[in-house]
Amino acid sequence: MIHYRIKLIGDYRVPQKPWLNITMSGYSFESEGYAHKFDSIAKANEWLNHLKACGKKVYMTWHDTSANPKHGAWGEVNRDVLNDMNPTFFEPWK
Repeated sequence: MIHYRIKLIGDYRVPQKPWLNITMSGYSFESEGYAHKFDSIAKANEWLNHLKACGKKVYMTWHDTSANPKHGAWGEVNRDVLNDMNPTFFEPWK
């Protein structure tokens, strides 16, 4: 099963809590165990665009949790694919 996560980039080093966590009261960046797992690349891309618009330096990773993943267990999502997706209006709290 493939899911997607969003990771924060630091200016000079990786932040201690770099993974996006979404809760009922908002969002924050936490450790990997608390990372939000998106089941759709489209929804993850909406959040990625929203965070970038808020001035955050972030990128998206994919994670394959199947027993023998063909292409490895994880990797960065190709930015060209994300740029080709049509961004839609995003209201994170609806």
